[in-house]
Amino acid sequence: MKPLAILKYYQACVFTSFLDTVSPEKAGMPGSGPWVLYGGPRPFTGYTIYQRPKDANQMCALVANANHSIIFESGNCVDLPES
Repeated sequence: MKPLAILKYYQACVFTSFLDTVSPEKAGMPGSGPWVLYGGPRPFTGYTIYQRPKDANQMCALVANANHSIIFESGNCVDLPES
């Protein structure tokens, strides 16, 4: 599912955003992350280019439950621009 399709489907939800250096199992509660819980406003401003680890290639987002745990396979990852 493309990011915009995810946002349209889950408009009232909160997302857990994380870089591909973090496995989905470590994103959201009780994961050790790092990850950012985000529910808006758009656009996402949870990370800056200065926080990008050298080995990060993608930004990922998964839908979060009310307790901040994630719903596996509820989102996807998008390539980051070249730095």
